[in-house]
Amino acid sequence: MRWRHRDEPGLHVTYATDEFLLATKLVAQRRKDAADIVLLAERLQMKNPSAAELEQVIHRHYTDKDSLELILDGDDIDREIHFLAVRAERLLEKHRSDPTDATRTRRRMDRSTFHERS
Repeated sequence: MRWRHRDEPGLHVTYATDEFLLATKLVAQRRKDAADIVLLAERLQMKNPSAAELEQVIHRHYTDKDSLELILDGDDIDREIHFLAVRAERLLEKHRSDPTDATRTRRRMDRSTFHERS
Protein backbone atom coordinates (compact mmCIF):
# COMPACT_ATOMS: atom_id res chain seq x y z
CA MET A 1 0.00 0.00 0.00
CA ARG A 2 1.60 3.25 -1.12
CA TRP A 3 -0.87 5.71 0.28
CA ARG A 4 -2.92 6.04 3.41
CA HIS A 5 -6.05 8.05 3.87
CA ARG A 6 -7.49 9.79 6.86
CA ASP A 7 -10.98 11.17 6.74
CA GLU A 8 -12.34 13.78 9.08
CA PRO A 9 -15.51 15.80 8.59
CA GLY A 10 -14.86 18.05 5.59
CA LEU A 11 -11.26 16.88 5.22
CA HIS A 12 -9.60 14.06 3.31
CA VAL A 13 -5.82 13.69 3.73
CA THR A 14 -3.70 11.33 1.67
CA TYR A 15 -0.10 10.63 2.63
CA ALA A 16 2.63 8.18 1.65
CA THR A 17 3.45 5.17 3.79
CA ASP A 18 6.85 4.94 5.46
CA GLU A 19 7.78 2.02 3.22
CA PHE A 20 6.94 3.98 0.06
CA LEU A 21 9.02 6.91 1.31
CA LEU A 22 11.89 4.54 2.06
CA ALA A 23 11.69 3.11 -1.47
CA THR A 24 11.90 6.60 -2.97
CA LYS A 25 14.85 7.49 -0.74
CA LEU A 26 16.62 4.23 -1.63
CA VAL A 27 16.28 4.98 -5.33
CA ALA A 28 17.28 8.65 -5.06
CA GLN A 29 20.08 8.29 -2.47
CA ARG A 30 20.96 11.95 -2.55
CA ARG A 31 23.23 13.35 0.13
CA LYS A 32 20.28 14.63 2.11
CA ASP A 33 18.51 11.23 1.98
CA ALA A 34 20.95 9.37 4.24
CA ALA A 35 19.39 10.46 7.53
CA ASP A 36 15.91 9.78 6.15
CA ILE A 37 16.90 6.25 5.10
CA VAL A 38 18.15 5.55 8.62
CA LEU A 39 15.04 7.04 10.24
CA LEU A 40 12.58 5.27 7.94
CA ALA A 41 14.32 1.90 8.38
CA GLU A 42 14.06 2.37 12.15
CA ARG A 43 10.38 3.35 11.94
CA LEU A 44 9.73 0.22 9.87
CA GLN A 45 11.59 -1.82 12.53
CA MET A 46 14.16 -3.00 10.01
CA LYS A 47 16.82 -3.88 12.56
CA ASN A 48 19.42 -5.36 10.23
CA PRO A 49 18.06 -5.29 6.66
CA SER A 50 20.00 -7.11 3.99
CA ALA A 51 20.54 -5.70 0.52
CA ALA A 52 18.03 -8.29 -0.74
CA GLU A 53 15.36 -7.00 1.68
CA LEU A 54 16.02 -3.43 0.61
CA GLU A 55 15.77 -4.47 -3.04
CA GLN A 56 12.37 -5.99 -2.26
CA VAL A 57 11.22 -2.67 -0.81
CA ILE A 58 12.22 -0.94 -4.05
CA HIS A 59 10.56 -3.57 -6.25
CA ARG A 60 7.30 -3.43 -4.26
CA HIS A 61 6.89 0.25 -5.08
CA TYR A 62 8.68 0.60 -8.42
CA THR A 63 6.98 -2.02 -10.56
CA ASP A 64 7.36 -0.34 -13.95
CA LYS A 65 10.79 -1.03 -15.47
CA ASP A 66 10.34 1.73 -18.04
CA SER A 67 9.94 4.28 -15.26
CA LEU A 68 13.01 2.93 -13.50
CA GLU A 69 15.05 3.27 -16.69
CA LEU A 70 14.21 6.97 -16.70
CA ILE A 71 15.11 7.37 -13.03
CA LEU A 72 18.28 5.26 -12.82
CA ASP A 73 21.55 5.52 -14.70
CA GLY A 74 22.74 2.65 -16.84
CA ASP A 75 21.20 -0.09 -18.91
CA ASP A 76 20.94 -2.89 -16.34
CA ILE A 77 18.15 -1.86 -13.97
CA ASP A 78 18.46 -4.94 -11.74
CA ARG A 79 22.19 -4.26 -11.31
CA GLU A 80 21.50 -0.61 -10.48
CA ILE A 81 18.87 -1.52 -7.89
CA HIS A 82 21.23 -4.07 -6.35
CA PHE A 83 23.98 -1.45 -6.18
CA LEU A 84 21.63 1.01 -4.45
CA ALA A 85 20.46 -1.65 -1.98
CA VAL A 86 24.04 -2.66 -1.11
CA ARG A 87 24.92 0.98 -0.59
CA ALA A 88 21.95 1.50 1.73
CA GLU A 89 22.76 -1.72 3.60
CA ARG A 90 26.27 -0.37 4.27
CA LEU A 91 24.85 2.98 5.38
CA LEU A 92 22.54 1.24 7.86
CA GLU A 93 25.36 -1.03 9.12
CA LYS A 94 27.56 2.00 9.66
CA HIS A 95 24.79 3.80 11.51
CA ARG A 96 24.27 0.78 13.78
CA SER A 97 27.98 0.64 14.61
CA ASP A 98 28.27 4.42 15.11
CA PRO A 99 24.89 6.19 15.45
CA THR A 100 26.62 9.54 16.06
CA ASP A 101 28.19 9.46 12.57
CA ALA A 102 25.07 10.74 10.75
CA THR A 103 26.69 13.98 9.56
CA ARG A 104 29.66 12.29 7.90
CA THR A 105 27.37 9.63 6.46
CA ARG A 106 25.19 12.29 4.86
CA ARG A 107 28.23 13.89 3.22
CA ARG A 108 29.37 10.59 1.70
CA MET A 109 26.00 9.64 0.25
CA ASP A 110 26.50 11.42 -3.08
CA ARG A 111 25.44 8.92 -5.66
CA SER A 112 28.13 7.95 -8.15
CA THR A 113 27.23 7.64 -11.79
CA PHE A 114 27.04 4.42 -13.75
CA HIS A 115 30.28 5.29 -15.54
CA GLU A 116 32.14 5.82 -12.27
CA ARG A 117 31.15 2.31 -11.15
CA SER A 118 32.15 0.65 -14.44
